[in-house]
Amino acid sequence: MCFSATASFSAGAVLSGFGAITLSKAGHPREYPFASIPLLFGIQQITEGFVWLSMTHPDYAPLRESSMWFFLLFAQPLWPLLIPLSVWLLEEDPKRKKQIAIFGKIGSILAAYLFYCLLTFEMTAEIMEHHIRYYLYFPKALVYLTFPAYLLTTLVPTFLSTVRKMRIYAVFNLVSFLLSIVLYLEYLVSVWCFFAAGLSISVLIVITELQRTATKRVQLQSKKII
Repeated sequence: MCFSATASFSAGAVLSGFGAITLSKAGHPREYPFASIPLLFGIQQITEGFVWLSMTHPDYAPLRESSMWFFLLFAQPLWPLLIPLSVWLLEEDPKRKKQIAIFGKIGSILAAYLFYCLLTFEMTAEIMEHHIRYYLYFPKALVYLTFPAYLLTTLVPTFLSTVRKMRIYAVFNLVSFLLSIVLYLEYLVSVWCFFAAGLSISVLIVITELQRTATKRVQLQSKKII
């Protein structure tokens, strides 16, 4: 997240609390991965808070490498793995489920590759104009494949989903990415996560709608039995 350590820690605390509420609203185990998104965003922001501290306070300098690695673990391999999986678990339409599964497979391969890169290649960061810019020295030859794959796996499954209110999440995610590209391209890894944190509200909307739908089904089944 941009701006400062204080902003990151504050956002992380709020999102973690919001995430706990969202998880408590989930009524079925298959909803937990999607409902966990706000909490994971919160943890991600907290880890970047430590990146800020390591770069602005000498006493925290020893934490720079580990905190940066954990932040990038969330920002890089986690989301292309979790998003298609969580949407696939919620999907009930067989045709759409198969389509989403394709992106899930791509996301799994991409996540494994990015995790390998995090373990293998050098990473650095610096503060520029009140933002953190990350430099990832991954193989350049594959950047033109990994970047589009990242977008496809984190965006397309939510547009394919037939789950009610999921389109709100999908549009919000797309808009946040486009704003990050247009306004903060050099700080995309950090700033997109800041915009995407706002997705927590849309996640709660989706989970709440799932509970309403489940309640209606139970009521209809009760009426048929009667």
